[in-house]
Amino acid sequence: MGDVIVPLKVRSYGRKRSGSVRAYFDTGAPYSFISKDVGLKMGRPLKLDVPQHFTGLGNGGFDAAHILNLEVQLKGFWCPHVFFVLDRAVIDDYALVGHDFMQKFGITVNPKRHSIAIDEASIRHAQKIRGVDDVLVNKRVTRLILK
Repeated sequence: MGDVIVPLKVRSYGRKRSGSVRAYFDTGAPYSFISKDVGLKMGRPLKLDVPQHFTGLGNGGFDAAHILNLEVQLKGFWCPHVFFVLDRAVIDDYALVGHDFMQKFGITVNPKRHSIAIDEASIRHAQKIRGVDDVLVNKRVTRLILK
């Protein structure tokens, strides 16, 4: 497992104004979280119908009742991602960036150097919406699926 803290530019999805957030890249976390205090500065969190229960962060259990759709700036690209919003009792004033975000945007963590590596090609690829023609090379199979 590895973790690194890096400042990132973040904004609420669709807004132009951004702010800086301390982002804790944690390769052992499957999901991404943001503190309620930081999240409220970025936008208005959306309430979940049913709170999502998690375990971890000190081996305790905790619930997230809200999510926040944010954009994180990486290599000049605004990368959209949904973060679970947590109370200050669970997480301090930072964003915990989990494996879901890192895998989507091709980020690797180097704990020895306290840095992250960002693959621009992966970011470009994640920005595209891929259709059936992009996935299936064989046109005959594509026609059969679309019938």
